[in-house]
Parts: sequence; structure tokens; C-alpha cells
Amino acid sequence: VERADGSTDKDDLRAVIAEGDVCFDGPSGTVCLDPRSQHMSHNIFLAKVDENHEISFPETWENIEPYWLGENGCDLTQNDPSAQYTPSSPPNE
Repeated sequence: VERADGSTDKDDLRAVIAEGDVCFDGPSGTVCLDPRSQHMSHNIFLAKVDENHEISFPETWENIEPYWLGENGCDLTQNDPSAQYTPSSPPNE
């Protein structure tokens, strides 16, 4: 909204999203919006809780991107179908 000069108009916001650098620093690291799918890339953590209820994070996968929508033809910078996609119902079906 800030980069769209305060506008909340859908077309103005989509123009900012299409630029491809909509990111913010969150508690788990940097999170970025993929302009084509409008899903977020982010870090994923494997959490482990032991018998003493202590939590640890033995593995981290950094910057996991929302690849499956793009691989299936979703590009919301070109087309706005107002459809809900899932792995079992991708855009190209």
C-alpha cells in the first residue's frame, strides 16, 4: 500500500506486486511475495521436542519458493481468473 502511494485499489497493488520485490523481514527471516502466484517464499524449520519438552530446530530449509503454481502455468501478472488453485487442481486443468 505504501509503494502504491496509499492506494488499496486492486490494480494499483497488482502493479506493485508485479515489480517482483515485495519482501519483509519476519520472525523466521525474509519473506517474499512471488508476483506470478502471489504466494510467499519463506524458510521452513524442522522442529523437534524431546522427552523433557525441550524444543530444538535440527534442520532449516531456506527460501522455499512457491514453485508448483508457476510450473503449472499460473501467472497472475498476466491473468486474474479469481480461481482457487491446489496441487490437485492446478491452473492448467
